[in-house]
Amino acid sequence: MTNAEIPAVRKLQWSKWLVMGVILVPMVVAYVIYETGLGIPTNTINKGVLLNPPVQIDSLELRDRDNQPMTMAQQPQKWRLLVPAMSACDDACVEALYITRQVHTRLNEKYTRVERVFLVADLDSATEQLIATEHANIQVVKVDPSAWAALLAQTNYAQGRYLMMDPDGFLMMYYQDQHTGNDLLADLKRMLKFSREH
Repeated sequence: MTNAEIPAVRKLQWSKWLVMGVILVPMVVAYVIYETGLGIPTNTINKGVLLNPPVQIDSLELRDRDNQPMTMAQQPQKWRLLVPAMSACDDACVEALYITRQVHTRLNEKYTRVERVFLVADLDSATEQLIATEHANIQVVKVDPSAWAALLAQTNYAQGRYLMMDPDGFLMMYYQDQHTGNDLLADLKRMLKFSREH
């Protein structure tokens, strides 16, 4: 090898190392992030609490108001605001129904892309009257309370007042006492903006 060839050989060796670095460094960084969680953002833009993992409501035995078997897959694809009441509809339940109705109304032209669902074990006469007079457009769905509890026990759910369900029937976000109707509205508008029902 002559003195003139030595710089060319060194340049070729550096090029090989550079190519190896370009390939290996991102792989090592990705592995470290995956294993440690280091560098993953912890804040999110959603106001509600993401349900982890999301669960499919059709895994439950659902019944309509007339006690006929049903599934959400049979329903038109819409985003849904779900208000669960596994016992008598107390003050918190009445407030949740009111807040979801107000949020639904405030969607304006997007109103038809969303539906409210009242999930109950059964309807007593007082709740039946409340639904008839103040919430005529809500869909009533009956479910076994123990099956509902078992479904949510698989998740991080912690006493939500109402939940958001995607058009495929997955419960994916819930809202607690500290959340306002504006929080729900902001999340719902964002979901509607970035999704299209089939």
